[in-house]
Amino acid sequence: MTNQIKAVAYARVSTREQAENATSIPAQLEAIRNFCKQKGWILVNEFIDAGRSAKTDERPEFQHMIALAKKSNRGFDAIVVHKFDRFSRNREDHVIYKSLLKKIGVHVYSVTEQTDPETPHGFLIEGILEVISEFYNLNLRKEVFKGMTENTKMGYRNGGVAPYGYRLSKVSTTDGGVKTILVLGPEEEVNIVKRIFHMYVYEGHGAKKIASILNEESIPSATGGKWPYTSIHTILHNEVYMGDMIWNKFDYNNGKKMKPESEWIVHKDAHPAIISRETFRLVKVKSKERSPHEKPFVPGRSPFILRGLLKCPKCNANMVSSQSGGKTKAGISRKYYVCGTYLRKGKQACDYISYNKEKIEASVKEVILKEFTMMCLPNSLLNEIEKYNSEKNRELRYQCETLQRDIQLSKDRMKMLQQDLNLAPNNETLKRYIDDLKVQIENNKKQLSSIGNSLKSTNNYDNDIEIIIGDLKNILTTFNSKPPTEQNIILHKYIDKITVNSINNVISIYIKILSPSIKSTESLILLEKVLYGEYLR
Repeated sequence: MTNQIKAVAYARVSTREQAENATSIPAQLEAIRNFCKQKGWILVNEFIDAGRSAKTDERPEFQHMIALAKKSNRGFDAIVVHKFDRFSRNREDHVIYKSLLKKIGVHVYSVTEQTDPETPHGFLIEGILEVISEFYNLNLRKEVFKGMTENTKMGYRNGGVAPYGYRLSKVSTTDGGVKTILVLGPEEEVNIVKRIFHMYVYEGHGAKKIASILNEESIPSATGGKWPYTSIHTILHNEVYMGDMIWNKFDYNNGKKMKPESEWIVHKDAHPAIISRETFRLVKVKSKERSPHEKPFVPGRSPFILRGLLKCPKCNANMVSSQSGGKTKAGISRKYYVCGTYLRKGKQACDYISYNKEKIEASVKEVILKEFTMMCLPNSLLNEIEKYNSEKNRELRYQCETLQRDIQLSKDRMKMLQQDLNLAPNNETLKRYIDDLKVQIENNKKQLSSIGNSLKSTNNYDNDIEIIIGDLKNILTTFNSKPPTEQNIILHKYIDKITVNSINNVISIYIKILSPSIKSTESLILLEKVLYGEYLR
């Protein structure tokens, strides 16, 4: 019985259907239970949305069920419904969810519309669903491109984070919708941008020198850390700083090759400029003049997309690029990730641990892109962020309550000591005690304020989630066509580290999603979780 299928039931009725006995919740559940009993399956859980429409975002139990299905320890292999329209009446939702569930090993079954994938009829139905799903994906890519082009023409932002010196702002459109525009950021950031351009154009400093100057002055970068010279170069050559918004500048299907300017979608003066067009023109002139001494910026060309992320399971050092003397049948050298400590210091420092580049990169990409797809589903990311922060905030709230009690006790004690001091105004011991309590109260208030800033209300997630999902959708449509160096940058944005268990070859991918709307030395963590995959040697 170890191979016995474990299933969950999903039942739903809308308000108008409550009176229909044939589709009532008890009737649906009874039919599902009998179905599982006949099949010899174990029914481990039941999810019920009573009085809910078929819209996905209005079904909390449905969302809960999908969230559980995404987990590696979900505990079930099948979802059983009375009819497929209980699962979804929207064709797109039905196809997308069913296809995604199938990819993670969970099948959807209907009591009254049985389509066993092992039968010819079921095989045909599954094939049709897959074709429809592929059509949906292709059409979605086209519609996303069209929508982003129109956004640019109207001066609206196409997702992502704001460039350094700017912030995102919501505006209402004439059709009642909401769009995002760029507005000037904090004055100190705007002034830093102006200074960067001035140092390059008028002081003759290169990107590396400018980065060094800013770091020496402890001026934080956009991420709150040190300035890399690559960020300086990006700012100097970004048309956004003279007020222009550009879309369709690169061909991501051809290694991010720049397209002819005639194909660019440009909206001039789409937002407030930080520098003049003349200054931007002078940057181009200076860049050409410096070319014999300062080569144009070219991102690292390493084909290892997990560099800086993949860690040695023994010493936690970075796994670095290496290749063997052997070659494949096609004559290509075999590439590997090898423990950096071993390569630098030898076997005395760490064991020889290696992973085949193609195999481990394929496993990580499959897991992470699947997760990004699931995060883009309605309410999926919101539910995960709320759950994560609810657990994290539980301890913080306890600390707040403790600090508030300590503050009140100190105030009460100080009040009594003050009464005693009124009777003995020259008592230095009482004065010292009161002063100590004042310091203690102020310290507790500072801690309380710090913890309070870490407690983020769920009402504040909407803007962050919209930015993140916009970025994830863009990644899903362009990731595989991007060069390895850009894939590495994208993975660094959402992955903290990757490890492989040396015993069972399970890959652990540590996800860390930061708030894109908060730029400080201590970025707000919205979500941390671990994804699992398998490294097939």
